Amino acid sequence: MPEKAPFPVQAFRPILVCIIGMLAVSCVFMTQAIFLELAQSLQVEETRARLSFSFTSLFYGLSFLLVGPIADRVHQPRMAFGGAVFLALAVLAASFVHDFQLFLVLMAAVGMGASAIPASMFPYMVHTAPPERMGAFVGMLLAFATIGVIVGRLVVGLMTSWWGWEVAFRVMAGIVLACGICVLAFLPKPEMELPADGSGFFRLLLKPFQLMAQPKIITLLFTGFLLFFGFMGMVTFLTYRLAQPPFFYTAREIGLVSLAGLTSLLGAPLSGAFSQKFGWYKVAVFGVSLCLISLQLMGWTASLTPVVIGILMVFLGVYGAQPSIFLEISQSVPIDSTGCASSMYILFCIGGGSMAATLLGPVWNAWGWTGVTLACTASLTASLAMAALAHRRRSAR
Repeated sequence: MPEKAPFPVQAFRPILVCIIGMLAVSCVFMTQAIFLELAQSLQVEETRARLSFSFTSLFYGLSFLLVGPIADRVHQPRMAFGGAVFLALAVLAASFVHDFQLFLVLMAAVGMGASAIPASMFPYMVHTAPPERMGAFVGMLLAFATIGVIVGRLVVGLMTSWWGWEVAFRVMAGIVLACGICVLAFLPKPEMELPADGSGFFRLLLKPFQLMAQPKIITLLFTGFLLFFGFMGMVTFLTYRLAQPPFFYTAREIGLVSLAGLTSLLGAPLSGAFSQKFGWYKVAVFGVSLCLISLQLMGWTASLTPVVIGILMVFLGVYGAQPSIFLEISQSVPIDSTGCASSMYILFCIGGGSMAATLLGPVWNAWGWTGVTLACTASLTASLAMAALAHRRRSAR
């Protein structure tokens, strides 16, 4: 880390980065488990209550186009603190609202505030991690961000069942604010020299598109997009598959089966470390290939055991490949573009997952689980091809 500090403080800093990243993602996904409670409280249909997550995720993704370039120009811990304050205030305000339209506006604000945290903390981790452990640290942050999805759904769902969604929101707001204060207090500014740049605001907005104009960067971004299209498509429609014959599982049983994937998140830090040792391409190919094998296990069987093994393998594969791709993107751009590049990668992954849920709906209706399996297999195969193409291209760094 950039400043000399006692060992406990040095060890605490990367953990703090991971925790606030996890909390940001938790706030994005926290409404998914409480649509019914929101519908009853705000007096709308449950289908309309689902718009709360749609607004949050939409503004979360689009905000990376702005906060990514900004993260390369500001004190990153202060940016994370500002995002945490904005996020906490939006969540807190939402807990007092009883008008659904205003609630949606605040959910959009939640997405915007949440985006500032990973946009600043991912490049911060890259800049401050010991060079020999950068891959492991980035992998750990990616793993915690994924755990945030589960925490948002599970913890907020439990608190809602105990005390109501309003109290659950207020508790989350307090935790986010407290963690933001810790970030400001304990995380020093990274020691890196950025080139003098008098770029104006509109020039700053062009930066993501300038990065996407680089052949290697856009290829790596689409590698992540296609990876998440196949991954999220399979995981999303697995819920419907397990509710059908021959399984007939309840929502609770499906949730327990899906939790098996969490054990594979341990692979993300290891993948980051292996990427530095063996090269990003070998690790990415191994991870995506593991995903392809897992899809065949889940796609062509009517037994629970192969499905559980497939879930374990697909999570291990995705979060084995993702840190390696992320690191290659970070190392393929100038140091003053790391925040923008990492934000674009997050945006492309979110876009891939969202598009899978949308485009595979008609595929499911027309051809069922077989159609989804074939479509996701094609997406992962295309991701492998993109990785191979990126491996051959030179970076602009």
